[in-house]
Amino acid sequence: MPDPAPSRDIRAATLSFAPGALRHAGTPEVCRDTAHTSEASGSTDSVDRRAGFSHRYGLADARLMRSLPPATWTLFRLAEHKRGGTATHMWRVGTLAWRFAQALGMPAIEAQALGWAAALHDTGKLCISNAILEKPGRLTPDEMDVMRMHPQVGADMLNAIGGAACELAAIVACTHHERYDGGGYPYGLSGNRIPLAGRIVALVDVFDALASHRPYRAALSPAQIVGAMLAERGRHFDPWLLDRFLERSLGPALEISSGAR
Repeated sequence: MPDPAPSRDIRAATLSFAPGALRHAGTPEVCRDTAHTSEASGSTDSVDRRAGFSHRYGLADARLMRSLPPATWTLFRLAEHKRGGTATHMWRVGTLAWRFAQALGMPAIEAQALGWAAALHDTGKLCISNAILEKPGRLTPDEMDVMRMHPQVGADMLNAIGGAACELAAIVACTHHERYDGGGYPYGLSGNRIPLAGRIVALVDVFDALASHRPYRAALSPAQIVGAMLAERGRHFDPWLLDRFLERSLGPALEISSGAR
């Protein structure tokens, strides 16, 4: 991934996603919260440890990882101990979002900011039991209620950390399970009332889920993935974004997610 930009550039990139999306009155309060804690300037993690994350999860440049707030590294380390492939899925979604944003022609710093916000999208799953994450069959209604808590929980955790990066990551966390037709959760937002970052991550999150092995099924073939996603055009996914993704990003995306097949 590209070189990290200074904090002021990251904040500007974050705001490029947030203000327009958050002007909608129906957007949940957690997505409008601006944390008042200052960004941490140092980290107790070593450069080698951070480079190790980059190597394991296929990220091209460990220098980007060094620009994340130190507390986020605790989240990533905890994710490594979750079963069901949570950590590797988070990193693949981050890379997919970054590459797709580039393909859409977004400025490099905005694509970069979205990429590492997307890598934190499932932070709330740290609070979900492994028994649910690894369950090979369909979840019960009670288990689904628990699973549906993770977007809000993740947003709360990220807002508590604060800083520009986590502001955008909180937006992504609390909206990546919304659906374009309004049938998603936790807020039932629809269309452009879903922040752009959330609409992008919703798409690449599902793509990676379809393209990778899950406890309850094998990875789908490329043709099956395309068919499944087209069936959700205008329902789960923003139709314009889905069309651009299939036109410009399908090949690279298959390469990114193929390691989990």
